[in-house]
Amino acid sequence: MTSSQTQAVLHNYYGTLLDIVLIVAFLVALKLAMVYFMAIMSRWVDENAASSAAQAKAAKAARVKEPLSRTILWYGLGVAWLVNGILQMRANIVIASKSSLLHQPAFYAQPPWVHHLLQMTIDAFAAHPIRNNIWSVFIQLIIGSAILVGKDKIWGKGGLWLSILWSVFIWAFGEGFGRLFSGSPSYLHGSPGAAVFFVFAAVILLFSPDGWEGRLPAVNRRMILAYWFIGGLWQLVPVAGHWTKPAIAGLLQYSLHGPRTHALDPSTLFWSQQLAGSGVIWNAVFAFVPILLAVIGWKRRTTWLGVVLTLWTLFVWWIGQSLSAPEQTGIDLNAGIALALVTVSSWLWTASRR
Repeated sequence: MTSSQTQAVLHNYYGTLLDIVLIVAFLVALKLAMVYFMAIMSRWVDENAASSAAQAKAAKAARVKEPLSRTILWYGLGVAWLVNGILQMRANIVIASKSSLLHQPAFYAQPPWVHHLLQMTIDAFAAHPIRNNIWSVFIQLIIGSAILVGKDKIWGKGGLWLSILWSVFIWAFGEGFGRLFSGSPSYLHGSPGAAVFFVFAAVILLFSPDGWEGRLPAVNRRMILAYWFIGGLWQLVPVAGHWTKPAIAGLLQYSLHGPRTHALDPSTLFWSQQLAGSGVIWNAVFAFVPILLAVIGWKRRTTWLGVVLTLWTLFVWWIGQSLSAPEQTGIDLNAGIALALVTVSSWLWTASRR
């Protein structure tokens, strides 16, 4: 693509993108205006109703029941989708060559049937990159906006269901099933895929606040611990091939050569060199740290463990996933942010029950 052609593509792309952003902003403003109008009307009706005081007291009690952990996860998921949509606006993937799209981490060591599925996705995207990326941006902005402005309303629940459907689609056709079938998946590069954690967050938010007063957060906590335990065990399995210096260092190589946040290249290069120099030691660290944390968390409900797990999640998100990937067909924010949100939410609930 020549320079003049690139400029023409970018002009067309950003012009269309501006229209989409204005449409989403109008819809959000309209929804907020409707909420404000309905609140005024409801207040006026309540003032003229005999049972208004009792209704206000009941509504206040219902709001008090809302667990803070659920509120944080709800709005955190909405913001995450908005950020994903904003990151998707970058023109990197629109002007990227087809060959560069075919060298994403999702393609590495995949079986033929998964590789063929991803190849079809790239072919379909490359045929109309502007239109397809605009649709991707629009869907993610709609999901985030619906969740943020429609908490526990039909808009918000619709946003959660759309989040689930879109994440499942991205997991299969964009992330290659989180590289689970590659033979050497690792939590360091986000397996089983960012989409899985976005689905998990949306599913547990579909439960009512009453459900969060039960055992749901405790089950969430156990599932997170099981994820880290299994992830640590897989680092130990010889067939996964993580015990050699090139293999463990290679886990970070796609963060240097694939879609990534370029500002983090120096730190990623540093960690890649450290791993290459002491591969066995570092693989033991990446295996036994999550296993140890999972065992401790299974035995004891400690608040500090939630803090440590969140920091560990963000550390892995930084060195293994380069935070975000602007040129990939998967979820731009990668797996770390959704897992961190669920972790914070679950352990915040644990702290409130101590």
